[in-house]
Order: sequence, then structure tokens, then C-alpha cells
Amino acid sequence: MKDNIKKTFAIVFMLAIGAAFGAGIATIVIDALGEERGAGEYFFMLALYVLLLYAVYFIHIIVHESGHLVFGLLTGYKFNSFRIGSVIMTKENGKIRFSRFSLMGTAGQCLLSPPEEKEGKIPFKLYNLGGVIFNLLLAALSLALYFVLPKAPTLSVLLLGSVVIGLFCAFTNGVPMNGVVNNDGSNAVALGKDIHAMRSFAKQLSVNARMAQGERLCNMPTELFELGDGADTRNPINNTITVFKCNRLLDEHRFAEARELCEKLIADETVMPIYKNMLICDLAFCEMLAGETERAKSRFTKAQNKFIAAMAKNPSIIRTRYAYALLCEKNAIDAGKYRTDFEKAAESYPYSGDIESERELMAEAKKAVEK
Repeated sequence: MKDNIKKTFAIVFMLAIGAAFGAGIATIVIDALGEERGAGEYFFMLALYVLLLYAVYFIHIIVHESGHLVFGLLTGYKFNSFRIGSVIMTKENGKIRFSRFSLMGTAGQCLLSPPEEKEGKIPFKLYNLGGVIFNLLLAALSLALYFVLPKAPTLSVLLLGSVVIGLFCAFTNGVPMNGVVNNDGSNAVALGKDIHAMRSFAKQLSVNARMAQGERLCNMPTELFELGDGADTRNPINNTITVFKCNRLLDEHRFAEARELCEKLIADETVMPIYKNMLICDLAFCEMLAGETERAKSRFTKAQNKFIAAMAKNPSIIRTRYAYALLCEKNAIDAGKYRTDFEKAAESYPYSGDIESERELMAEAKKAVEK
């Protein structure tokens, strides 16, 4: 109920801000062009300003992720990866590498390696809220410049746009809300509730750092995938570790155990939607390997297929489609197409260990056909 109230308030807030801002832009355009200009000129200026505002939004995404990076480094974290849109920069063996990676529900992401615990704790507030802080700082600077600089129409639109977009980014990321992925504010609250969540957060970052070095989940220390005694499994930070554990079981080809854990996590309301959707694909994959093709087919609902379409370039999604074509549809031609798609995605994918794992899983699907 609380999440629904927050979402409703967020929608009303954003609509009100958008309407006021739209009216402001229209006023600036009319003042700049005068009342005697034609509708075409007004439309052209409005279209131009919309494009410029997209650029401002893009700048705020970079600023937001830079806030995570700066405050993370200041509090003892080390660089791991920095992503804007689908372009990701990772540090592998001391060298910077650019690849392609996207995650549904996110416009960017900055992942850092955690510092060592001090008195059983690690700093997390500034790292998690650094993006919000930077958005607010840029919005404040833009507002100050708006009042100080000469009132040129285009500059006024850009500065006011930066103010509104900065507030929008700060609001949607800072106010705790759960969506496809939980936002920064939600993560900060979850981390503050449970000491185990703080440790789970550090483990997640450590796993991501190892993945960036090309390490497979199956080769990582077991303790990175285990929760401490007394950990609150309803805390989304904690149950993400269990999601990682399920991924590790799949990488180890322990399909029966992976299937059992998948089913448990899918039924858990606190697991983030994006993880649930990925787990449904993995569950269906395990069922296909077990010969339960009809049960596997039932997993691909309208909502699940929509998710798959949105994540179509993700290697694990392509692997699932490959297995479905082979084992459920008995269509070697479509399977071949997915294999080609996989190799194309692999060329620019940042995590080489994942690619190695997915190739082995695709080989398991091929073996299942030949049985």
C-alpha cells in the first residue's frame, strides 16, 4: 500500500512539474519570437528545445553516476565499472575497457569495489546517495546561473530545464521506491535496517568486481553467496545474494538445486522484479533440460515475453531462446539464428566469464536434444 501511495504521489508530482515547465517553455518561446510569428516557427523552436532538454537529461545521468563514483572513491571504494546507457567502462587487469551492457529499468550504473569493514560496518550512505547529491548541486548551480546570466531564450530554457530535470532525478532516485530495480533511496534504507544487508551489499559489489575480471561465479569463494545467521531474507539487499547463489548453481550445472531455489525466489515478494523475470527464464531452462517442455512453455506469459523482448541482447536471454527453439519448438533453424545472435552479443559483452558459462549451458541444451 505504501509503495502504491508513493508511486501515485510521484506521478502527480512529475505531471505537475512537467505541466508547469511546459508552460514556462511556451512562454519563453512566445516572448522570444513575438506574437506575429507563424505557428511553424513556434513549433520549430519548441522541437529544438525538446531536443536540447534531452541533452540536458543525458548530462544529468552522467552527473548522477559521477556522484556515486566521487563519493564512493572518497569513502574508500575502488573503481569497478561505470555505465551510461548501454556503454560500460570496466577496469580489467589494470586496463580500461569499453563494452556494451544494458539493464532494464536503469539509465546508468556505477559499481565500485567495497572497502574493508571497520567495526563490522562499511560506509554506504554517501556512495548510494552521491548521485542524488550531484543532481541537486547541478540544479542549484543552474538556478543561480539563470538569475545571474543575461536572459537569452535558449540559455534560459537550458538552465531552467536543468533545474527541473535535476529535481526530477533527485526525487525519483532519492525517495525510496521499488520498481523494476530498487532506487538509491530504497537501497540506502534497506542497508540501514540490517547489519547483514551491509555485508550482503559488500558481497554483491565483490562479485561484480570479480566478474569484471573475467571470473566465473562457479570459481568464486562460496562465502560470497551465503547469508549470515540471522539475516532478514525479506530485505531486498539480502535476497539478492540468494539470487546470485541461484546463478552460481546454474553455472555449476547443479540444475535440480538451481530449479528448486528459482521456484523459491520467484514466490518471494521481496525479490526485485528484474531478478524474478531472469529467474523465470532460468527455471524454464532447467525444466527444458529435464524434458518438461510443456511446463517450461507455461512460463512464457505475455508479461514474461515482453520482458524477454526488452532484454533481447542479454546473453542469458539469448541462451533461453536458443534452448526454447531446440527443445520446445524443435526448430534448428531458429536455434541457429539465436546462436548467431549470441556470438554477436558476446563480442561486446563486458563479462567474459559469463559468456563462457552461457556457452556451456547452450551446449547442455544441445546435448538434451541428442538424448
